[in-house]
Amino acid sequence: MAGAVATHVMTVLGPVPADQLGVVLPHEHLFCNTLAEYRSDGLLDDLDLAVRELARFKAAGGGTVVELTCPNIGRRPDLLRQASEASGVHIVMGCGYYRDPYLCGTDVDRLTVAQIGARLTDEIDHGVDGVRPGIIGEVGADAQWISAVEERALRAAAWAQRRTGLTLTLHAARWPVGRDILDVLAECGVPMDRVIVGHLDTVNDPQFHLEVARRGCWVEFDGFTTAVAYDTERIAGFVAQLVDQGHQQRVLLSHDLFRLSHFHSYGGVGFTYLLDQVPRVLKAQGIGDDAVTAMLTTNPQRALAGID
Repeated sequence: MAGAVATHVMTVLGPVPADQLGVVLPHEHLFCNTLAEYRSDGLLDDLDLAVRELARFKAAGGGTVVELTCPNIGRRPDLLRQASEASGVHIVMGCGYYRDPYLCGTDVDRLTVAQIGARLTDEIDHGVDGVRPGIIGEVGADAQWISAVEERALRAAAWAQRRTGLTLTLHAARWPVGRDILDVLAECGVPMDRVIVGHLDTVNDPQFHLEVARRGCWVEFDGFTTAVAYDTERIAGFVAQLVDQGHQQRVLLSHDLFRLSHFHSYGGVGFTYLLDQVPRVLKAQGIGDDAVTAMLTTNPQRALAGID
């Protein structure tokens, strides 16, 4: 990327120049409720814990966490603002409606795409409890296909993206369902360079990763919570293949913490594994220092700000 990033990104405390975000984790959760799937391990509602984990991230050199909890899985704008104030870490809040089965019980299937999209646009423009989202998502699909209600949520997210210009980030795990999601978004007129395709480390298909990059999207590998050497090396191999094909400027890296056991205080990797351990593994794959630094800083800054 030539020159400094100058465009502002909306954080929970207000707009911040993208080039002042520092190291960015583009796919994480601080407050979240996935009790239905993970029982007590899936409830994140502890402000003191969040601040402690963020402080460790800042001490390790971190600058910004993108928090992608949607309202239907326990988003807490008030706590996000307090966590940012207490820790000194920038936090970017998401918006939208998460995947099945968490769409059950919402009113997504009773409203039109335009009505849902207008609701999202109002959040983006005016905020929730005084906090404005800086990204749309995470939204996507739970299985190998897009359900009818998931498609409505996706089209509403696209509706809002077209009117606000915010980056849109996807849950597209395990299967190449991201291909179908991108087709829906493209049909709605969403620019592919404003779309982050998440969880691609769970899709063991390097050709699909390459396809996503060639479509102009951001290719996100965010499954570093296991701290298993094999997983880290496997993901590094995926990254290396994209770098070899000239797509290092489209790669994003994150942990996707969303359970108590992922936090350092509970024995997990916390928000520092990408800074402490992953660069060494990436470099062992032949990825240069400049490329690694870009994946942690300027790439996510550009992704959030819309700088191609």
